Amino acid sequence: MASRHIVPNKTRLPKNALADFKEDAPPLPLVAYPLTLLVCLAFGGVALWLGMDADWDLRNYHLHNGWAFVNGLVGRDQLVSVSAQCFHNPTLDIPYAWVFERLPARVIGFALGFAHGLNFLPLFAIAWQLSTQPDPHRRLSVSTATALAGLLGAGGLSEVGLVFYDNVLGLSVFTSVLIVVSRWNLLTKGRGSEGVAWVLAAGFCSGLAFGLKQSMVFYCIGLCAAFLVADMPMLRRIGIGFWFGVGVLSGFAVGGGHWAWHLWGAYGNPLFPYYNHVFHSPWALPNPYVDDHFLPRSWAEKLLSAYRFSFNPLLVGEVPFRDLRIPTLVTLIPLAAMAWGWRKQTHPFTHPGPTGWLLAAGLLSYAVWVPMFSIYRYLVPLEMLSPILVVAAIGLLPVAAKIRQYAAVGLIGVLVATTVPHDWRRMPWRDRAVEVGGVAGLSLPANTLVLMTGQEPLSFLIPAFPNNLRFYRLQSAFEIPNDPEVGFIKLYHDAMAKNPGPIASLHSVGEEDSAVEALSEYGLVLDKPSCRPLTSPIGFGEYAFCFTRRLGGSGDVRNEMLH
Repeated sequence: MASRHIVPNKTRLPKNALADFKEDAPPLPLVAYPLTLLVCLAFGGVALWLGMDADWDLRNYHLHNGWAFVNGLVGRDQLVSVSAQCFHNPTLDIPYAWVFERLPARVIGFALGFAHGLNFLPLFAIAWQLSTQPDPHRRLSVSTATALAGLLGAGGLSEVGLVFYDNVLGLSVFTSVLIVVSRWNLLTKGRGSEGVAWVLAAGFCSGLAFGLKQSMVFYCIGLCAAFLVADMPMLRRIGIGFWFGVGVLSGFAVGGGHWAWHLWGAYGNPLFPYYNHVFHSPWALPNPYVDDHFLPRSWAEKLLSAYRFSFNPLLVGEVPFRDLRIPTLVTLIPLAAMAWGWRKQTHPFTHPGPTGWLLAAGLLSYAVWVPMFSIYRYLVPLEMLSPILVVAAIGLLPVAAKIRQYAAVGLIGVLVATTVPHDWRRMPWRDRAVEVGGVAGLSLPANTLVLMTGQEPLSFLIPAFPNNLRFYRLQSAFEIPNDPEVGFIKLYHDAMAKNPGPIASLHSVGEEDSAVEALSEYGLVLDKPSCRPLTSPIGFGEYAFCFTRRLGGSGDVRNEMLH
């Protein structure tokens, strides 16, 4: 584990050596790689122990988005998610959509848990690179402990084996951070264009996460803006920030450029339907379509957000949880900044140059997240990075080294011990990740148009049907048919008026009244005798597939459904 680049165990560093950070950081010890494998296998096992994914987002859009892309059916179905998520980039969902019918559910769950464990390596590497600990064994222990503590947060742990992917995207964010902290000397003291390639690479990694999932944008903003307050000459700050931004744009182009191009061509808005008050696509109202349900309403609520959701987690999410990492972080970083400005700590735990940048990036990312989203799941990468930042911040405080060490160990222990993860809904394992019963008993003409109603997620049922059907959702964030200016209104009316075959309804049994009301808006009546039940282990209750008839029309359509 020891390296010739590591300061020997008994050597004391000069008091002024740390502020300059002149030594190259030692390479990672080889033991980091088998440790990562063990952690990955452990989290694969955790995923199996927790149970099979049955979360709302999987049923609402993750499966259908990826499945439609894999099968070349993008654009066939309309507004199938409850809200605007059906327009999200499907790239992250492609692997799951490709394997959910091919591999056993346990294999898929284990792979998703394994992917969460992969975050251990970049987190370990960041802690290792930042550390000023001359003893390689202590350095190894601290790096391992902080990386593990990061993986055990409420948000990250709750996503083990699930398809939210906030934890998986942490790999891109952490790689961006690792490039910067490991090349800090080159970035801050290199001549001319030295380091530009590394800054571009760092920006690319964070931009890639942004392209794959737009909610990652606040990390790009925080990491880039932090260069403007980094400990380096002003012109270099601006130059590095500029090239980092260029890298972000290139990463976004790779991760999300193809989907933005599709949305631009199909709807005239590369972020459709978001920011439609800017792009004015005729397919949506001129609204931002931003989910503001969790946004704080006043400046006081924004300033106190981290402390408020510590007592009431439903302020930032749909299910309860407890995790004190973020409020601890937003408390310690300002204290560390004031302490460092007042009296520089001669023996900090981490190298001050990259530490200052990283602490600023963490705080700025959080500050952007509050007014932009305030949805806790999106903070999972920052949650995973928090133990490293907490230790770094404590290391800058102007108190005795022993006190800081005990405080860091004790605080990380408390943060882990008090964590209560979210429960996004899981179920006992089945042979397949998504099973739907009842479709095999239906005989469906190729030109059947299926109208989905209610507020319950239904799109996960669609892959069980033949590919020659079309599915249109009547009740969604677009409030069809109550907004006559929305382009989907004409599309829907034309489709129902000109459809040569039967029109069917798909709804949750508990939302039949809503289905009847929605169908009546288009002159359709639910033909209740034709209804057949559908079931799914990951579903929420029973579903009904029914044919419809025109208001005032007659005729028995039941025989059309049955073999």
